[in-house]
Amino acid sequence: MKTGKSGFVLAAVLMCSFVSTGAFGSVNDNQVTSQKIREADGTSGQETNSGSGVKTGHIQDGAVTTEKIAEGAVTDGKISGTISGSKLGSHSHSGADLPDGTITGPKMATASISTDKLQDNAVTDAKIAGPISGSKISSTGLNADTVDGQHASAFAPASHIHSMESISGLQGSLAGKSDVTHNHDTLYQQKYGKVAVVAQTGGDYTSPVTAMNDVATWCGTPSAANPCLLKIMPGVYNLGGAVLTAVAFVDIDGSGPNNTVLSGSQTWPTYRVGVANSSLTNIAIENSSGGTAAIDTNYGSPVIRNVRVKAAGQYGVWGGSGDPRLTDVTIDMTGAGWKFGIQMFDGTGTFTNIRVLNADEAFYNYRGTMVIQNMETTAEIMNQGNMTIEGSKVGNVRVILFSSDMATNLVNTQVQGTITRDRELPVILRCFNVYDGNFGPVACPIW
Repeated sequence: MKTGKSGFVLAAVLMCSFVSTGAFGSVNDNQVTSQKIREADGTSGQETNSGSGVKTGHIQDGAVTTEKIAEGAVTDGKISGTISGSKLGSHSHSGADLPDGTITGPKMATASISTDKLQDNAVTDAKIAGPISGSKISSTGLNADTVDGQHASAFAPASHIHSMESISGLQGSLAGKSDVTHNHDTLYQQKYGKVAVVAQTGGDYTSPVTAMNDVATWCGTPSAANPCLLKIMPGVYNLGGAVLTAVAFVDIDGSGPNNTVLSGSQTWPTYRVGVANSSLTNIAIENSSGGTAAIDTNYGSPVIRNVRVKAAGQYGVWGGSGDPRLTDVTIDMTGAGWKFGIQMFDGTGTFTNIRVLNADEAFYNYRGTMVIQNMETTAEIMNQGNMTIEGSKVGNVRVILFSSDMATNLVNTQVQGTITRDRELPVILRCFNVYDGNFGPVACPIW
């Protein structure tokens, strides 16, 4: 019994000595296995004097080599900061590596996609923005022989014509239209050469005075070879104080004495004629100023026809030393004082179909040679020259001797008043078929 117990105790002592020696001795290479390291307690942090597990302080800087790091062990969360480009090796990705919508427009540099990056047929019609310029379209591969399924032969050449029958409805639309050669004479006022139109609207001028002053513009130089016409359309044209002065070889034609009226308040006169080869027709001349004449023919030889004269002054028509020809003229004296319908000094003149109203002297001839045919007036005719009165109806006839060779001839005329002489001097008076207001014969006085 004693011998067995002593041996057990000895063996135990020897074992403890062995263990104690091994525990505090050195550890050989590759002797510490994962099994020998206690699992980290997860609570003591990186303090090496407490707790269990491998602490940061147990690992020297640079001690962890590449082969110690397991594949896939370094996750995004284990990387601090950015990785420099030199640490990234060359690699590539396929399209399958990128999720749909990963690469957006702002991520791509301008013009970064070159032609070789585009797959054939990758650009569809929906991918093209706007029209493609003609220079980008090649004729290669185009089927130019068909348009909308129609062969080119079904279309007309670029230069072609159509017959009237080939255009639907054209013949009917043109029916009743004017021929190619036609005019608009009945629609529009024609513009004639050497003619100026004065009208309140639509004419060449609105004032006859302005038109006459501008005759060189619209007619050139008037002459026998270049006659001109000033046409005055209907309306009342107030000349104010301006005088319409006749120009030789320029005729003035109104639209009728009741339609075209030239009015004014000139001191002398409204219309002046100091030339030959001029006419005034189909018009009314009115002067509202006292002491003046409506028409002055002095030194002129005008033709005045179908004219109505209205004068508030002393004279309706005044003139001398010319050869005026008045036909179908009515003179109405509307002013106060002693009024002369016509007064002529010297010269010659013919007056046909003349009517004088409201005058004291219908006609006064001083030293001229005048012929009166078919005059109608209740006023007196006073002759101090040569005068023939034929086929007329007059008031008194008064003869004033100026020269012994000057005569007064009354032919087929009704004298409603008396025939007298102004002085007790011999005068030449001839009467042929003269009768009074009751159609009784009148014998010429013998003085």
